[in-house]
Amino acid sequence: MACTFSPNLYLKAQDGHNCDASLWINEQGHISAEPLEMFLWEIRVQVMQNQVAIAMGNRVGTEGDVAFAGQSVVVDPYVNAASEADDQEQLIIADIDLTQTAAARKQRPFLGLRRPEWYV
Repeated sequence: MACTFSPNLYLKAQDGHNCDASLWINEQGHISAEPLEMFLWEIRVQVMQNQVAIAMGNRVGTEGDVAFAGQSVVVDPYVNAASEADDQEQLIIADIDLTQTAAARKQRPFLGLRRPEWYV
């Protein structure tokens, strides 16, 4: 498991750090003014690109002029939403088979194809 503010934790793995997590816990600051579908697809793309399940928690309520959207979600390594919240404060629980991460990585071996030495 890895906790991150960054959707790019895989860069640390590519730089030689040990980052063989099966689940990421990711905090977000998605606001109500942003399109919800874009936000949900952003999480799904992170799952595909990094081949890991993601449990993403988002704030609810307002702070100053900013309204946070909630909509926390848990997505398995096959990009299925295992549990979703709405825009109210709540606890969501999901069962994720973390052994699916290794199977998903075998089916979609993207991580091994990256070439970080070419990154600018």
